[in-house]
Amino acid sequence: MELPGRYLTPEGEEYDCVAVDFSPTGVRFRASASPSPGANVVAYVRDLGRVQGRVVRRLRDGFVIAVAATGLKAERLSQKIARLKPEGAEDRRLFPRLVLEGAMIPVRCADGRNQIAPIVDVSETGVALRTHLALKVGERLEIGEQTGIVVRLFEGGAAAKFI
Repeated sequence: MELPGRYLTPEGEEYDCVAVDFSPTGVRFRASASPSPGANVVAYVRDLGRVQGRVVRRLRDGFVIAVAATGLKAERLSQKIARLKPEGAEDRRLFPRLVLEGAMIPVRCADGRNQIAPIVDVSETGVALRTHLALKVGERLEIGEQTGIVVRLFEGGAAAKFI
């Protein structure tokens, strides 16, 4: 799915763009002009709204930003992205999700809260967990032997990206 938009550079220049790949943590844009790596941009993308971030990579036909949304803004962006996926659409994840029936893993928050949490599914890049912990998007976790960042909340649980 491609979503048209416009982005603004720190210098106040405005350009057309198309969001061609997006998640709550990053967006790849196709654009005729690409800002320099490290530049902060603000993009207004159809169906996603305002997305702000730092350019982490320049591409031949565009650029990639790391989204600078935390807390409620990150959760709203996650919800908007989830609503864009049509019913029955093919999953375009780079790595398959494995459902591990009955698997549990220790989860520890930076503030010391912990739980042995049931795993919903896991991939090479992240995990979804059932948890009673009151987590926030952007919160850092120790998940077994891995470190992760909460990228999405759902009823009764959370999803974290391994870092």
